[in-house]
Amino acid sequence: MSKHIGNAVNFDTVQQAERDIITEQRKHRLPNDSNAHLDKSDHYSGIAISGGGIRSASFALGILQALNAKHVLPQIDYLSTVSGGGYIGSSWTWFNYLKRLGKLGDTGKGYFFPFGDRDEGARSEGSSIKSSILSYLRQHASYLVPGFGINYFSGFAVVFRNMLLPLLVYISMAVVLFCGIIAMEHFITQAGASIFTELSTEHPAGDLLLIAPVLNDVARINISLLLALTSLGLLSIIGLSYGPTSFLFARTSTTGYRVRTWFQRIMGLLVISTVAFSFIGLLPFFIEQFSDTLPTTLSGCLGVVGGVWHFIQQSKRQAGGLPTKLIAIVSAMGIIIAIAAFSYWVALHYSPNAWKVALPLALLAGTFVSLNVFGLGRMYRDRLIETFMPNADTVRAQHWAPASEAAVTELSDVNTGADQGPYHLLNTNLILTTSADNKFKGRGGDNFILSSQYCGSDATGWTETATYNQHNLTLGTAMATSGAAVNPHAGPDSQGITRNPLVSFLMFILGLRMGLYIQNPRYRSHRFQIPNYLKPGLWQGLLGQGLDEHAGSLTLSDGGHFENTATYELIRRRVKSIIISEAGQDVTFSFQDIANLIEKVRVDFGVHIKFLEDYGINHLVPGSIEDSTPFEQRYDMAKRGFAIAQIEYPDGSKGHLFIIKATLTRDLPADLYGYKDANPNFPNQTTMDQFFDEVQSESYRELGYQLAKQLCQHTDFRLAFHLTEKTET
Repeated sequence: MSKHIGNAVNFDTVQQAERDIITEQRKHRLPNDSNAHLDKSDHYSGIAISGGGIRSASFALGILQALNAKHVLPQIDYLSTVSGGGYIGSSWTWFNYLKRLGKLGDTGKGYFFPFGDRDEGARSEGSSIKSSILSYLRQHASYLVPGFGINYFSGFAVVFRNMLLPLLVYISMAVVLFCGIIAMEHFITQAGASIFTELSTEHPAGDLLLIAPVLNDVARINISLLLALTSLGLLSIIGLSYGPTSFLFARTSTTGYRVRTWFQRIMGLLVISTVAFSFIGLLPFFIEQFSDTLPTTLSGCLGVVGGVWHFIQQSKRQAGGLPTKLIAIVSAMGIIIAIAAFSYWVALHYSPNAWKVALPLALLAGTFVSLNVFGLGRMYRDRLIETFMPNADTVRAQHWAPASEAAVTELSDVNTGADQGPYHLLNTNLILTTSADNKFKGRGGDNFILSSQYCGSDATGWTETATYNQHNLTLGTAMATSGAAVNPHAGPDSQGITRNPLVSFLMFILGLRMGLYIQNPRYRSHRFQIPNYLKPGLWQGLLGQGLDEHAGSLTLSDGGHFENTATYELIRRRVKSIIISEAGQDVTFSFQDIANLIEKVRVDFGVHIKFLEDYGINHLVPGSIEDSTPFEQRYDMAKRGFAIAQIEYPDGSKGHLFIIKATLTRDLPADLYGYKDANPNFPNQTTMDQFFDEVQSESYRELGYQLAKQLCQHTDFRLAFHLTEKTET
């Protein structure tokens, strides 16, 4: 296997660098008398934290606390996170970084776990910095509206701002285009009328006198409709001429195959041109009826807004059925027509001077704006780092303040060998909807990792983080990109309504995007150009073209759009003991995220995941307790909160997969059942809810803690992590 892919390196180089770091990290976090199996180069362990917004972060926090209490965490080599799981995972990495810098005070020697003891109260006498960190996280779970002038109105203002600028850019561009079309139509109409008049005068008694009125009517048809008719005519002619080729190439031949392929390609392009020119040509007629259709247009706008919110609510699930999708597509089409009609109206009523204003506006506003900074994604990132990556002084003071250190700390600076680990992989989705590789195109992308040593994917190769993206990739940006759930041309499990070209077009033109433009690892030696609304915004963002592994500029979205358990990369690395915190929204307990993982690792790596007969995922389903009591029935309890599977690698080696799923079981604290009474959707409240209060956050944290405690009692788990009474005390 080649060591390089373009200017990028292959996975073997990446894995070796990671293992070198892990070896160094083990020296800091493992005791000298650690179990022998932990020193074996082929035995690695990892934790994967799924997507699911603040719900997943709160749930995983409890799991980490329980595992830390049992001394499991010092054995963990890899931390893999996606979307909401990245909130708490990045927080863990961040506080280990501050510990290395000495900014957390005297926290003692040895392994450092920043989130405190579950049983230590925040106001206990002599409480530690760890309890202060835990208290800060509890009090700031409503991270999008922290207060101090940043509230719901601030959020609305940002959304409005991000709608206004792209509309200004692209409407201005449309006005320039329509001014050109109108000018051409005027010229052709005048020229045609003059020619037909001369012909009628020269032949007053001829046949042309009879057809001149018809020709004049044709001349008054706009040029776009003429082009549409021309395309339709060519389509018909070519379509009819295809018939004789079936006779000429009746015998199987290479020439016949090539001719058929040529016909198919040309006819497809003619269909596109016919539709496009017809759309533009019918705009004047639409404008005449605009006042009558205004209520329909407004309802379409509301329909799209409702569809976007529905997608957010469903989060990592495929949004709605066929009726919902049709409503969203039709609504999107209505708004696009309205925007185009408005642009045409401006060009028509303010010609010929409209383009003189529109062109400078489009060029200036479209060029001198960074899509990575100007967007919902940057606001999202800022709110996240303020909660999960605060300054040390902020934690001590226990009130909100700007995260000035995290805002500038590069990803390559954290999670080094001097940090106590584990090695952090942040998973994103590389959008590849126009890739020539059918695997990438069908999936809509490829898993793209961001880590302190290397960034990249199978499709692009990997590159060193320290020199990547012009030193402009921070841990906070990586965390937010991993959770960029709303983005054009991307959807959950490579599906969803946001994959539709019309809906994606509308989302981009309205600024409804959270993803990140980033340099292709293949071309790391090239200077990365700041992404703007013209390049790559026009071609890639608006039109959805050039989204492939060979493009100089790549688009990253929520890693859950590819794989939402964050386990894919751990399987790639042949990790033998894997713990999954699974809190993706799964109201029906259909286990789509688990199913997606099993399918992808089997297809890509030849790895088989088989659940143990007595510890399958069926026992995680609410109501799975046999002969349940009335109390158990009331709360629809599952038999247990964890499942166990065996991992079978192609080389014959085996590993264990331990899945902790957000579900209610027996023997939980009374306050969890009480919270369930008041909130029937617990523990599967919508991912749309990113405004947790203390009680809500604490309920999910405690649930994760209790279910992880149950897992720690299981024999297979104890054997996998060599837990004994000695190690637990």
